[in-house]
Amino acid sequence: MLTCPDHMLALDSSAMSRYGSPFDDQMLEAVLGSVTDEAVLRLLRRAPLKSLTFRSNPGAPPGTNDGGHVVINTAPRLPPSIGITHEYAQTDVAYYSLVLLHEIAHVVANQLTGTGASEAAHQAFLEVFQKGGGVTRYALNRCGEGRTLSEYFAETFTAAVALPQLRANDPEGFDHMSALLGAVRDAPA
Repeated sequence: MLTCPDHMLALDSSAMSRYGSPFDDQMLEAVLGSVTDEAVLRLLRRAPLKSLTFRSNPGAPPGTNDGGHVVINTAPRLPPSIGITHEYAQTDVAYYSLVLLHEIAHVVANQLTGTGASEAAHQAFLEVFQKGGGVTRYALNRCGEGRTLSEYFAETFTAAVALPQLRANDPEGFDHMSALLGAVRDAPA
């Protein structure tokens, strides 16, 4: 029986294992269970996912977010190519966990640096972004499209939660995100 943590709402896993995907219920539970960081859980309680779908879709991006509706692509993962955080995963569970964390970052971004945050937090994050750093190539240049605040945020968030080794690539951005997440962890429940 599949168990779903309370912070993952409206889970649809009906199409998760098509097209040769390595994904199964055991892997799904491991991926969902990997979201344990207290700051992430608190942010999800404030801005929960509207839906979470695991679907095999070869050729599609690893994950997408459309207004809180998150889709994780369970098609077999491709060789590293775009310099994104989940390429640092050593296992399939770690890979899908990092994809999920990246998409969660898009959903909770307003809580940390957008309309749900203080003006000071928003301005400070913009200043760090404008300095031009990035924890990954994807944060620096989204697939050749140039830098976007959204992808910079998601990559820095993912690194600060799960990939401390990426700090060296953008120490100021990483430390700023770590401080934002620390403030969420330290806030009264």
